[in-house]
Amino acid sequence: MPTARKALALGGLFASALALSACQAAAPAGRAPIAGLDLSAPGSGAESIGRARVHDRLWLGDEIVEAANGDPLPAHLDAADAVSVRGRRAMTLREAVSAIGARGGPLGVSVSVEDAPGLGLGDPDCARPVTGSLRSVLDGLAAACDATWTHDAATGAVRMRRAETRTFEVAVMSGTAPQAALWDGIRGTVDALVAGKGRAVAAPALGTLTVTAAPSTLRAVADLVERQNAARTQTVAVSARLVALDLPDGGFRLADALALAAGGTLSFEGLGSAGTGAGIVRMPRAGAPSLDAAVAALAASARARVVDGIATTAVSDQGRSAKVGPLSLDATPRLLADGRVLLDLSVSGRGDSVSQAAVLRPGETLALAAGETDEGGSRRMLVLLVSPETLAGRPAR
Repeated sequence: MPTARKALALGGLFASALALSACQAAAPAGRAPIAGLDLSAPGSGAESIGRARVHDRLWLGDEIVEAANGDPLPAHLDAADAVSVRGRRAMTLREAVSAIGARGGPLGVSVSVEDAPGLGLGDPDCARPVTGSLRSVLDGLAAACDATWTHDAATGAVRMRRAETRTFEVAVMSGTAPQAALWDGIRGTVDALVAGKGRAVAAPALGTLTVTAAPSTLRAVADLVERQNAARTQTVAVSARLVALDLPDGGFRLADALALAAGGTLSFEGLGSAGTGAGIVRMPRAGAPSLDAAVAALAASARARVVDGIATTAVSDQGRSAKVGPLSLDATPRLLADGRVLLDLSVSGRGDSVSQAAVLRPGETLALAAGETDEGGSRRMLVLLVSPETLAGRPAR
């Protein structure tokens, strides 16, 4: 496979033009410069440069990007039938590696398996006889035996590993009880993923999770951490409106008060036994209303009055407190994988405290009965309307 570009590293200093001209002068015609080319020989004109190594690497801008499997493999092993693994029908990875041989000549590289003691990975019969290029053979063994491989051109060694260590950055701070609970949950899930086949060490103060396990387990942990980080670095806007609704004669249910005030323009799905205290407000026609639309439908009636409103932002799984009229509101949103929001709400004031949790789709509004008030001799129900909205493309700071 042709090399993308040649990168010339000169003792930590790049002197590209000088080095390239020296390489051209030192290398025989038609041959590429080799690793370890000595540019300090008398007469080379590069005595101050010292030794230079020419690396086969991919460049991204001015940075060298390491290939997933290290250095390129020898070109003579690229043929479709260059390498074969001969042996019985089923072999362990170690047996298969010891049986790798080149067709028509020496292999030219050494292939070994690094042990992973104490992880409980066992030594299963995962490999089968195969013929192909060295890369395809190594890729096949790695896929079948849950391993990885890297090549070091300087030593001519290919090392296969059945376990690796990776450190993940977790977007959860430490220091508060909710954050400690989050760490416990993440740590418990990771422990379950690596149970009996790896080990994990959490460092909440550093925000890191270090896992040693097989590649498939590391991929599962990476997927978990990626999803958790995506949710916990996303900003959720939480808007609330406090409205006072007329109570129907003899009625104390939230559903009745909403129906009387909205005149059928809103539908109500009660949460709990009879929907007396909480529920989800929707428009009866297709599409979920925004909070403003729900409030507008109520405010159009003489039986409703908007008392107060707030808008704030919170990070998934981190609570935010606010005052809404005479009430104190604590809202903790959790962004779920399907885009819905689990909203945990606690409201206190006027000597009462009410808590409610609900899973809301985008645009849905949670209605919560938050007490009663006496206005001009008429009893009214205080209803808190709360709606979360994920702010797409705006990570939390």
